[in-house]
Amino acid sequence: ELYNHEVVLDLVGRGSRRPSSDGPGLAQADDRAAVDAWLDEALALGPVMLGAINRLDPDFSADRARMLWLLQHLKEKHLVVIEGGGVPGDVTCEVAAAIGLPCLRAASTLENTDDPQRLRNQLDDIPKLAQVQGDVIVVAHAHPLVAAAITTARTTLAAADVQLVPLSVVAADIGGASR
Repeated sequence: ELYNHEVVLDLVGRGSRRPSSDGPGLAQADDRAAVDAWLDEALALGPVMLGAINRLDPDFSADRARMLWLLQHLKEKHLVVIEGGGVPGDVTCEVAAAIGLPCLRAASTLENTDDPQRLRNQLDDIPKLAQVQGDVIVVAHAHPLVAAAITTARTTLAAADVQLVPLSVVAADIGGASR
């Protein structure tokens, strides 16, 4: 059992082609009431949400007004936000800093895949990222194969001076959720 199943809300866009986008998401055209309603509904699904990862579509992620609505809502709930990375023009951490919301940048994501070699390759990249960047945030999906791969890789990661830390510890260190 990895860290008691700490939960992070996956913020996805409506019609997103991402594999984790099973249900309706947010759209760039949504008004503030729609954004707030979507967040309230999504946050009610999990027992204890620690934060949210922004994997929204580029149009939404670059829209300062809509990101402000979304991030203010997360701040009211005492959550942290994780910038998903790789989206040109993403203003998540910039807007979060302006309102005092803790924001982390994900360097990598352990994908929800059934390919053990792909997971091993992703885990092998973590020490390389840590050497270049120092602290590295890696988001792992709650998938049995991902959990097993992390458990198997713990010794190798520790030998490379990579410490696995749950989000709750990181969030508490930066003034976010402490649950």
